[in-house]
Amino acid sequence: MVSVKAQNVAYGVLVGGHFYDIFTSGDSDKFRGYQGYTILNRKGIPLDVGVFVDVQINESLGIKTNLFHSQSFDEYFVTTYGGDYLITSIQLQPALKIDANKEYGKGFYFLTGPRFSYILKTKDDYRDEEVNGFYKRTNYGIQAGFGFMFSRLTGFELRGDLGVTNMLESSKYTAKILGAYGNFFVILN
Repeated sequence: MVSVKAQNVAYGVLVGGHFYDIFTSGDSDKFRGYQGYTILNRKGIPLDVGVFVDVQINESLGIKTNLFHSQSFDEYFVTTYGGDYLITSIQLQPALKIDANKEYGKGFYFLTGPRFSYILKTKDDYRDEEVNGFYKRTNYGIQAGFGFMFSRLTGFELRGDLGVTNMLESSKYTAKILGAYGNFFVILN
């Protein structure tokens, strides 16, 4: 059994962004994915904004979990019209954290774990209306990356992301992603 003392738990806030390529399969003359990214010139929260918890297990291992609100602009080619979508979602990213220098919470570290996404809303950017049935509500991926503590309270991490499930509510087409999330964070305790 692992016991956790209060001084071995850190929590705080994070802000960041993301970029990914969308890989589609199906009839590419009628439907093709391009990319998705954090977009700053739209209504709502323009960046990935959220909270995290970092639980130290021993001097070099821990579990760091990010939970945040995300807004993406996804670009597709669809024969009938533009096919650009504004997606609002909640992202959960639990990860095994491995410190490189055997001094937890200082310097360079590695991360690996799953990514869970829950889509709150999809909006057709061309028609300026909400769309149901284009994306599945949930999709999953695996992540690996690294982070660096600038000081005792601030840091940055970059997580590569590979989507493993089809994001689309379609039997004709599939879409998966390959990209990255970058986050600045501040420890509050």
